[in-house]
Amino acid sequence: MPDIFISYSRKDSGHAVELADRLRARGFDVWIDQHGIEVATQWSKQIVEAIETCRAFLLLLSPASLASRNVVRELSIASECERRILPVELEAVSLTSEFKYALAGIQRAQISDFEGIIRSLERTQHTRPESERDIATTPAERSDLRKSLMVLPFEDLSPMQDNGWFADGLTGELISGLSNVKSLRVIDRQTTMSFKHTKLKTVLLARELGVRYFLEGSVRKTAMPAEAVRADAVATDQIKISVELLDIETGDHIWQYAHRGTMRDIFDVQEEVAKKVVEGFVLKLTDQEHSEIRKRGTNNSEAYEFYLRGTQHIRRITLAGTHIAASLFTEATRLDPNYVEAYVGHAAALIELYIHYERDEHHLNQAESLIDRAFQINPMSFAAFGPRIVLLRERGRIEEAIAAAREYVARAPESQDSHFHLGTLLLRIGRPAEAIEPLERALELKPDLLPTYWNVILACEKAGDQEKRRFWADRALPLYAKFLRLNPDDENGRVRYANMLMDAGRLGDAHDYLERLDDVRDPRQIFNVGILAVMLHDYTLAIKYFTRAVDLGFRDFSEIQPDEDDELFKMPEYQELMRRIAEA
Repeated sequence: MPDIFISYSRKDSGHAVELADRLRARGFDVWIDQHGIEVATQWSKQIVEAIETCRAFLLLLSPASLASRNVVRELSIASECERRILPVELEAVSLTSEFKYALAGIQRAQISDFEGIIRSLERTQHTRPESERDIATTPAERSDLRKSLMVLPFEDLSPMQDNGWFADGLTGELISGLSNVKSLRVIDRQTTMSFKHTKLKTVLLARELGVRYFLEGSVRKTAMPAEAVRADAVATDQIKISVELLDIETGDHIWQYAHRGTMRDIFDVQEEVAKKVVEGFVLKLTDQEHSEIRKRGTNNSEAYEFYLRGTQHIRRITLAGTHIAASLFTEATRLDPNYVEAYVGHAAALIELYIHYERDEHHLNQAESLIDRAFQINPMSFAAFGPRIVLLRERGRIEEAIAAAREYVARAPESQDSHFHLGTLLLRIGRPAEAIEPLERALELKPDLLPTYWNVILACEKAGDQEKRRFWADRALPLYAKFLRLNPDDENGRVRYANMLMDAGRLGDAHDYLERLDDVRDPRQIFNVGILAVMLHDYTLAIKYFTRAVDLGFRDFSEIQPDEDDELFKMPEYQELMRRIAEA
């Protein structure tokens, strides 16, 4: 089902095709008859179906389109089907009687105001008719007999609204626990959190994501008055948690739950909410599923608080955030020396520091000790496999890394994460052709995770499979565009979107998008902008970004393979940067 159907006269085909390309570059799925509707020998069934199923009908207005009988017929079908209509003027026109009725009261956009057209289309996507059901779901989702559930980002109602980490952490823990129930299809954390700062109605999210049930709630966390705190008390912060389960089809609230207490109660609250979801759906769980729901990484609520804060910082993918995360994980394991997830998080943060920011061997030594400790506590810990594989790779112990990755896949064959780590490892060690299959398998298991698209596209590029590279880039662009509409300040997403434009073969759009990345501040992302400039053969711009990244402490230029015939490596400015890095 297309996002947009473009109706136009063949005489305006240049404008129509250019507009379609620009809309696709911004993530929209566009249907357009590039042969021109006026040369059709019969009224095409495809055209009628495309109009009936599109989300928005974009009409190009010009003297030629006003005179076109086929444009009139398309507009009539769109009006009868109650499609959202957006008229776009190629030039000022006076509507004929055949157009006036269908366009009465509808504001026109100008072809020169592309951003205005985008805003109108985005508003249209969020105001689909109530009668439409499941139009955004894939055939796989429609045939999936599992209960579909989305845990909406919990709202922080604390007095200072400074406990977002707690609300996000509770959201993530519930997603993780409920994802272990095989009879539930739970929307993943990354997709869920991308809606954190939007106010879309649940009915719209249901259509967008193919979900029937929503778990929504709020948290309020406040410090207990000093006079009420015992000298030996821990985790005395007061919490209030309210949760409800909604059936979007019926509009019914299946159940509501509220809890008042202290942070000591947090684990019981999480288990109770998960149990109520299961009871509300009348599901019968296996012993293993019961065990997964009850499983706790720690019983120390204070350690848990430090862990949640750490995970929030490491997900920011910045130098400062990674340092903060490492210190928070350290405090979590000090409070609970058997907290496996905190050891793993700490190791992952140190490895990130080593790879992307600070080539300090001490980071790897410490990370290895932390991973060993995690496996000592729990030899079956899946969470520790990822950092272990990356660590072995960075140590140059490639065969051990491959063995660890294959062991992970063997132990967790239905885990997207295991296939992702194997594919990413093969990609990083220079075996991209072998990396494609496990990365594609990861996308089969989780078809909406952006990092997997990024890696499979890179593998296709390095393997020289340009057809697959463009195929996956075309699939990824709408997902990245949607993500950025919801998270416009995400630097990592913005840089990767620019790369996707290039991978999809839209080089002009990719170069134009570079101009919008001048405000990127994280050194790692600044370096990535420079890499994109190199691939677009704008070496002067590349040097500008590389210099800025090095000035901010970035040192990992391993992604750039020297080639004596390449203009970049002959530039004195680049040679000076390499000298600075070598002397650092």
